[in-house]
This record gives sequence, C-alpha cells and structure tokens, in this order.
Amino acid sequence: MNNKVILAILDGWGLGNVPASDAIKAANTPFVDYLHQIFPHATLVTHGEFVGLPEGMRYAMISIEG
Repeated sequence: MNNKVILAILDGWGLGNVPASDAIKAANTPFVDYLHQIFPHATLVTHGEFVGLPEGMRYAMISIEG
C-alpha cells in the first residue's frame, strides 16, 4: 500500500466571513490555492460552543496530541 496523507495545521490561518477584512483572502496565496483545487481538504470550527465553551465565550486553546 502506497497511500500517503499530510496533516497540515495552519495555525492563525483563519477563514473570515467578511472579505473586506480578511487578510487571507486579500493575500496572494498561489500554492495554497493550488492545493485547494486539486486535493480534498476540510476546515475546523475551533471556537465557542463548537468546542464546548459556554454560550457567549468565543476563544479556547486547543491541543492535538499524538
């Protein structure tokens, strides 16, 4: 079997909802754009109630351990 997987964690690479104030959307990112076009990818929601925080609290630290 020759299947390979890459887990790339882009810490600080946020995908905002307001394009006018989204630095990632405004930046020239040809390599990342290329990766998104040809490979499967996903995003994670890492704030608020999605990670078990009380309603109204937005930020949390996360840890990925192996």
